[in-house]
This record gives sequence, structure tokens and C-alpha cells, in this order.
Amino acid sequence: MLWPTAVGILACVWQGEPSSLPEPLEKSLAMRRAMRTATLRYQFTDMGHVPGKPNHSQVRRMEARIAGESYLAINFGDQDGIVWLRSDGQPALNAPFACAPYQALEVKPGESWRTLRDSYSVTHSSRGPGLYDPRCIGLEVYPLGHGFNDIQHELREAFSESSRPQIETSGQLITIRSQREFEAGALPKRRVLYRATFNRSQDYALVDLSIDMKPEGAPSMQWGRCETEYKLIDGYWFPAKYIGWQIRAVFIRA
Repeated sequence: MLWPTAVGILACVWQGEPSSLPEPLEKSLAMRRAMRTATLRYQFTDMGHVPGKPNHSQVRRMEARIAGESYLAINFGDQDGIVWLRSDGQPALNAPFACAPYQALEVKPGESWRTLRDSYSVTHSSRGPGLYDPRCIGLEVYPLGHGFNDIQHELREAFSESSRPQIETSGQLITIRSQREFEAGALPKRRVLYRATFNRSQDYALVDLSIDMKPEGAPSMQWGRCETEYKLIDGYWFPAKYIGWQIRAVFIRA
């Protein structure tokens, strides 16, 4: 769940190559790209579950500051300042960056610095996605796990012309359905079905995203889904409440 308390937006007009994407998706992504400067404070709860372990939830209080392609994310953890929990729900006090405030600075796409506030050590990464970019909230079924550029690429692949997108309209809502085939290594051939619903009255905000997976010779199952409610803040439609989930692979060694 998200409760934005302060957002400042400097809008810009995006001009790029002509796109073959469905218009609602292109407009929705353009709205996210238009966020150039902002300061946000929000909270989300991770209802993680590992088979064989008790259910537990992890509260994260976040602050984000955006400046163009760069952003700073500060994780204040839960009310006790704990950032990471073990699978049994207890604080992971022996893990790096276990206690707040934990800061992640993405200075440019693909290059990030991570540190504890007032610490003399930092961790630099030139690979992997950026984390905690609030521009990604509502664009993936599980939040804040990928960088904005990576998510844009995934959505473009999911709803490209080759995925045979189909568009349905109901009032202010526009739903796009598409499907792709995957086959890799020892994994069975599978078909992935995507469904995205946009609200025209909210600048084509993505309000519902679901992903179904159908392995060859097996029934289809829902792999993940997110639903997002938006609030008009400083003239910009920004996520105010988000609920999402996805199935994660679990490997068990006998």
C-alpha cells in the first residue's frame, strides 16, 4: 500500500521514434517518463511467504528523490528500523544493510551506490537493475524489484506487434491482451498471457496488470497480478494504493 505525501513534478514532452505499441501503453509509459523531479514518502508491506515457513510481513517506510534519470531511495525499515527479515520473520541482524536507514543511489541506469546513512563504506554496482524506483509502482506485478528502463523493455516485449495484441474498450477503461511463446533449455515450452487495463480519465494510468502462464501439456495458472488506485497529486496521477503478488520459484534440495 502506498500513501504519497509530497510530490513535485516538472513535466516534459517526450519525443522518440514512432512506436508500434498499442496507444494506451505508449501513453501510460510516457506519463511515467514525464516525471523528472519529485520527492515522495510512502510505505509498503511485503506479505512474503516461503513454503514450510510461517507467514510474515515486512513493512518498509520509504523516501524517494528523483532528478531526471537519477534517484535516491532511502529505506527507513519498519517502526523499529529493521530493513530485512529472515524467512522465519525475525530480524536478519547479521545481514548487510539490515538496519535503517539504508540508502540506494542510482546515479544513472545500471550504476548504483548503496550505503547506510553516516557509514564510511558503500557498495557499488555496475550491473543489475535499479531498485526502489517509485516510477515503477503499478507497472509490474511485484513492486520495486526492477529498474524503470528494464520494465519499459519488458512491457514493450509483452505487447509488441508480434504478440498479437487485442484491444477492448469499456467506458473509460481500455484492456489489452497479448500472448508470447517461450522455450529455453530443459524448461517445457510455455505460453505467457498478458492483460493490462488502462484508465483514459487518469492519463492512461495502468490500473490492472495480470500475467498467466500455460506450460505445454499443463493447465494455465495465474503467475501474478497487481491492481493500482491513483490519486491526482500536483496535477499528476500517481499511485495511491497498490496491491500486487507473483509466484516465485522455490528450489528444494533433498
